[in-house]
Amino acid sequence: MTVHRLKIINVGNEIGLEKTMTFRPFGKQAKTIILNKISELVPNDCLDMDFSGIEICDVSFVDEIIVEVQLFLRNNKENLFFVSNINEATLENLEAALFYREKKNNERVPVLISREGELVVVGTLEPNLHETFKQLAKAKEITARDIAELNDIAINSASNRLKKLFDLRLVLRQERITPNGKDHIYQVPI
Repeated sequence: MTVHRLKIINVGNEIGLEKTMTFRPFGKQAKTIILNKISELVPNDCLDMDFSGIEICDVSFVDEIIVEVQLFLRNNKENLFFVSNINEATLENLEAALFYREKKNNERVPVLISREGELVVVGTLEPNLHETFKQLAKAKEITARDIAELNDIAINSASNRLKKLFDLRLVLRQERITPNGKDHIYQVPI
């Protein structure tokens, strides 16, 4: 797994913006640049969307470059991204975009945010998935057997939880062959 950094301020500069990212049509242009970057990634690579230097990023822009990109990854790629160095105002706008998506389309689109070197989930996530994510984030790498033992649950339940987190593109997954057959190792990038 390799983490690639993409400075959102540079994406903005490519479309004629500086520290203020607003207006959905500009967000669509920025999304195209981000998706082109993602198309260059190999499976299990990650993209750090670095918001350093961004002063304002409105709800429509955030919806395009974060929420829409997350939906694209869920349906098309085995990569994930996380957002780093996001200011409070932009984080509030991201939360508003996620809330709006859930209320309007009944669509949950949780995303990863890096806070002080740790990944946290922003958006709605089932409590058992949230707990499983926290356990994985602490361990950095985990198997279904590990989750089953930690939570005293059946291995099928543990496997389903991890698969759901993978399907949401909140974790990465690698297959491995062991003497007992094949299994998966689930990971987070930081």
